[in-house]
Amino acid sequence: METPDFDKFLAALRAGDEQAAAELVRRYEPYLRQVIRMRLTDPCMRRVFDSLDICQSIFGEFFARMADGRFQFQDPDRLRALLVTMALNKLIDRTRRERNHAGAIAEDWRPLVSTSAPDEQALSRDLAQAIRDQLTARESRLLDQRLEGRTWPEIAAEDGGQPDALRIMYARAVARVRRQFQRELSDVP
Repeated sequence: METPDFDKFLAALRAGDEQAAAELVRRYEPYLRQVIRMRLTDPCMRRVFDSLDICQSIFGEFFARMADGRFQFQDPDRLRALLVTMALNKLIDRTRRERNHAGAIAEDWRPLVSTSAPDEQALSRDLAQAIRDQLTARESRLLDQRLEGRTWPEIAAEDGGQPDALRIMYARAVARVRRQFQRELSDVP
């Protein structure tokens, strides 16, 4: 693309032109997805997200920043280099976030209905109480709300705070309790 055409293309992107945005995605998405797939080698991470997730995320950020006038490019190669850098940074961030929260209870987790024997039900109640004993009052309230099937935005609207902050608090509490029980089990002869 010659410089005058490229400058018009950038101006259209800044103006929020949908055709220019579609053209940008058409030109760069296949290359970006290929770059992401080449670096997304961990099978565990591939189960959690894929190259399309990363592309959608970076294009959303790119269009917002482009409209603000934060990006200036001299040629298409620099535009592509920026998109690749954004994609790789997003991939690193998502991978780090997933690994930090590995083992946390999934968003769509629902308890199973128990049809076990009375002694197993009593053991489950005892275990549930032992878990609750390890939680703060706020963490216990979050657990109750999640068990009711409420989403993080719903919980945040009622209790205050940010949905992601509450989710992180909950994930850390679950991880802390899990570590505590693992320590206790390893101490048993």
